[in-house]
Amino acid sequence: MSRWFALLLCFLVPNVVEASCPLLWPSGTFLQLYENDVERSADDWRAAAARWKKLGVEELILQWTAYGPPEGEGFALVEAGAVEKLLDAAHTSRIRVHLGLRYDPTFWLERGHDESAADPEAPQAPSALSRYLFERLRDQEALVSALAPLAGHPAFAGWYISDEIDDQRWRGAGRQALLTNYLKKTSDLVKRLTPHAPVTLSAFSNGLLPPRELAEFLWKLAQSSGIDRLLFQDGIGAHKLEISELPLYIPALREQFVEGGPTFAVIVEIFESGEAPDAFISAPMERITLQLRHAAGADTAPFTFALPHHADALSEDAPLGLASQLLQLKRSCGS
Repeated sequence: MSRWFALLLCFLVPNVVEASCPLLWPSGTFLQLYENDVERSADDWRAAAARWKKLGVEELILQWTAYGPPEGEGFALVEAGAVEKLLDAAHTSRIRVHLGLRYDPTFWLERGHDESAADPEAPQAPSALSRYLFERLRDQEALVSALAPLAGHPAFAGWYISDEIDDQRWRGAGRQALLTNYLKKTSDLVKRLTPHAPVTLSAFSNGLLPPRELAEFLWKLAQSSGIDRLLFQDGIGAHKLEISELPLYIPALREQFVEGGPTFAVIVEIFESGEAPDAFISAPMERITLQLRHAAGADTAPFTFALPHHADALSEDAPLGLASQLLQLKRSCGS
């Protein structure tokens, strides 16, 4: 079934959410590190962490500690001490940090995998997809080894697998089996180092699977892979979903992720696509407030993507910038 089914349901489910105080204030956000962050001073990081804390950040997910295809090279952000300085700053502001692994933009490329074998147990030549995931796992092993000393930092709270799962690239039992195997081995890798530290994964919808089918797929994937928490990107900033669709997807995921297994929360995208490709700006406050109201349907505090990049007061010229508006809303709602 396709997106038209979900859109049809939107006309049957009344939208009664009002843009008022969020029912649950975001407790966490994401941060992306870049090459120039290697030069960022410890004082600068401490000041930034204090600003994020003021906006209610208790958890920070570092989206990656390495960026680019797995090539077996060094890990500059780790080796230059940028990640450690961030952890030190977070500890000063009592923010817990989840270390992301490698983010690979080529993860989204279509890679062939033969689904037609009559006997799935029979030996087959490795597909392009299986070779890629094998190379990716080897790179993750090297990265986790480099990150191992930081897992003892007092601000360390867990791990984030940076591969974002969608409902387009993993159709077919063979592809899903490869993905599950890769995620399970990655999860086992970090849990051998830190047995009690949770592992987080995120996912999003392109509107290709009906809400309940998507929820079942993600639940099975998280449970089989040893993932402790699944974060669902609401897709509003990236134009993957419409706000009117959130009352369909979020409750379906909440009902699927029951107590006793992996937990579930929503990522509220506080950005808006700009005019140029890969250019993003802060979203309007009215839209974000409505997203926050819908995100509360998960019954867990949501995350934002991402306060440091779209709502940091230091980078705002106007007094009514997004950080100021969020802080005003937080105070007025008693959050």
